[in-house]
Amino acid sequence: MSGTKKGLGLVAGAGLGAAAAAALRRRWGARRPPSAPEAPSVGEAGRVFLDHLAEAVRIPTVSREDRSQIDRVPFDEFHAFLARTYPRVHQELTREVVAGYSLLYTWEGADPGAPAVLLMGHLDVVGVEPGTEGAWDHPPFSGERDDEY
Repeated sequence: MSGTKKGLGLVAGAGLGAAAAAALRRRWGARRPPSAPEAPSVGEAGRVFLDHLAEAVRIPTVSREDRSQIDRVPFDEFHAFLARTYPRVHQELTREVVAGYSLLYTWEGADPGAPAVLLMGHLDVVGVEPGTEGAWDHPPFSGERDDEY
């Protein structure tokens, strides 16, 4: 894939991740119990975010048009990754599994009359077209960080 496409995807992903992290930090910061550890610095939080993103990319949650050809094991691995990596989310939010592998998290607000907010993402990816592996700057699913994108 070209560096530009990868760069835009990473920037968009990082932007969404940063926005979500800021919202979570505001939300949880007010509710943090006295014994909870301090939130990481902005630089440290960014490094941790990128480490988590790289780890997530290494799990090949490949979707296929013929659903009988989907390897379900990586989806189970991804669910376990989320639970292990974000334990507080799994403690505070209600998690539902929809249609076997889709996840729906509900975060109840303090004011049930306030407007709802919906954040969406997906955990499946399109597989690598056979024969194109050599066109990639980095191997698919490697999660490599090249300090450029």
